[in-house]
Amino acid sequence: MDPNTWMPVMMGGGMLMMMLLPLAILALIVVLVVWMARAMTRQGDVRTPVATETPLSVLQTRYASGEIDDEEYERKRRALTQQG
Repeated sequence: MDPNTWMPVMMGGGMLMMMLLPLAILALIVVLVVWMARAMTRQGDVRTPVATETPLSVLQTRYASGEIDDEEYERKRRALTQQG
């Protein structure tokens, strides 16, 4: 087999690599920048735990703010504690 017959195939593959390598490097740089930006924002992101309100705590809040009277509070409190 003549070694010159493989030359165009190797050159074609080399040309393809020369075109794709810069694109691959650019994609890698973009991925790294996005990853670093997310990591930096996550580091400063202090999340407070979300307080989940129970029906009883909502009832207590309404009673404390004067939205409901003693009788309604007791009636609803009994109904809520009997469910559980």
